[in-house]
Amino acid sequence: MEQIIDASIEYSDKTDVLVLWAEPARPEWEPDPRDGLLCIFRGAGKDEVVGVEIVGFSKFKAWDELQKLPVLWRLKGQKPLRTVDLLKYLQSTLKGRTEQAAGLA
Repeated sequence: MEQIIDASIEYSDKTDVLVLWAEPARPEWEPDPRDGLLCIFRGAGKDEVVGVEIVGFSKFKAWDELQKLPVLWRLKGQKPLRTVDLLKYLQSTLKGRTEQAAGLA
């Protein structure tokens, strides 16, 4: 059975960086960079996933590495989703919000 992690997100339109954090925040974690755009944050035990950071989130397409994470993330008031499913949902939501603000939607 996959672990369910309560989560929060941080996103900056200016930098196009999204961070998905486990809640409550873990006091100790280490970055596990995968390439120049993706970093997985791991708890002190190395097996625990405590966050994901994606640079260039609005155009990110390298989902393969995230398919391997054996966790479900649950944002407040929402059902738990696999990492890729949640991030793709957030990406489409943010894209729609950006297009609406620009008068394109």
